[in-house]
Amino acid sequence: DLFKWVGPICDLQIGILALKKRKIRLKDADDIKRHKIGTVRKGAPEQLLIKQFGVDKNALIRVTEPTQSIKQLESGRIDLFPFNIDTANYLFKKGGLDPDDFEVIHILKNTALYYAFHKDTDDTLIAQLNNALRNLDAPAQGGKPGQRKTLIVSGHPDYPPVMWRSERTIDGVGARVTKAILDDLGVPYEIRYAGPWKRVQEDARQGKIDLILGLYSNAERRSYMDYTN
Repeated sequence: DLFKWVGPICDLQIGILALKKRKIRLKDADDIKRHKIGTVRKGAPEQLLIKQFGVDKNALIRVTEPTQSIKQLESGRIDLFPFNIDTANYLFKKGGLDPDDFEVIHILKNTALYYAFHKDTDDTLIAQLNNALRNLDAPAQGGKPGQRKTLIVSGHPDYPPVMWRSERTIDGVGARVTKAILDDLGVPYEIRYAGPWKRVQEDARQGKIDLILGLYSNAERRSYMDYTN
């Protein structure tokens, strides 16, 4: 195997979305080919659509960003949009659209989301991370509240499905994994929305934020942040 895996982190559904008021129903593979379909170029939903229905790639209205397809779907320029359902609902809300105006008319795949680690990652670390996930709902261990400094945790406010802003906090798979690990260690923490991404990084530099949920490593960031291995 190319990777070692931690998870599952969460369930993942990829489906075909349509405007509810259009009342589109798919009867067979030929039926879907009669519709205008928008896809994100080279994405997993596009590949599933081609594999399951034999849709010609050249017949698709392909874009580079899902928000483009969502605008086309809402305006009626496309009929169908295959995508990650949870992320689509997030993008509907972010774009000022009501998710209830849309519906899933076909499930392309039910799967789970995992973290992929390099194949040379230490097995002990992989086991610890998997154990922390399994104990996500377990009571905190290793200390009473108030015995340790409360860690201030934040992250990118718009990077689904890893993390995104949810009112005054940050949600997403990155936040949930972090919660699992800190709960298992008994470390008090507060996950908060701290503003735009540049401000989050600057607050970390100034010591106002102790932990960032997910951050690519580079020399400049390593000058003021420590990274887990």
